[in-house]
Amino acid sequence: KEKLKKNWQNNQKRTREYKKELEEMKMRVKNRPYLFEQVTTHSACQGAQKLFKDTLQQFGLNEEFVRKKGREATDTVEKQFESKRNHKFQSDTEADIIKQLSQEGLKRL
Repeated sequence: KEKLKKNWQNNQKRTREYKKELEEMKMRVKNRPYLFEQVTTHSACQGAQKLFKDTLQQFGLNEEFVRKKGREATDTVEKQFESKRNHKFQSDTEADIIKQLSQEGLKRL
């Protein structure tokens, strides 16, 4: 009798797990775009890439040149940002020092 109860409980547990997995699968399928939408998106991306390559070729450029210039521009922007951040930190530090000195001066008065 105990064995039957244990088997029944295990079966109930497996049934719950199965239903949970099935619901998760249904949600994944529901949230995933339809196949024709996936194909359309993929085709649009390929078309845009081809147009980009063709346009570059018309101007005598290649993708590596654009990548290199993009990296250089990104590096320049990052350096400028870092420089401004360091300058702001330095300005903040100087302002804090002046503030502390003025407070100490007021205390002495």
